[in-house]
Amino acid sequence: MSTKDGKATLVRGINKKEIYQQELNVNNQERLEEVIEACPVKIILIC
Repeated sequence: MSTKDGKATLVRGINKKEIYQQELNVNNQERLEEVIEACPVKIILIC
């Protein structure tokens, strides 16, 4: 969490059109689904 604005910060995120993104190399599909479900604001999307 940022101490400036209280928002979460995506570590090593890349700003693309005001949206921070990060490429992931995830080999464990089950773990990826757990992370998506655990997101409290449901903003994790896999394209």
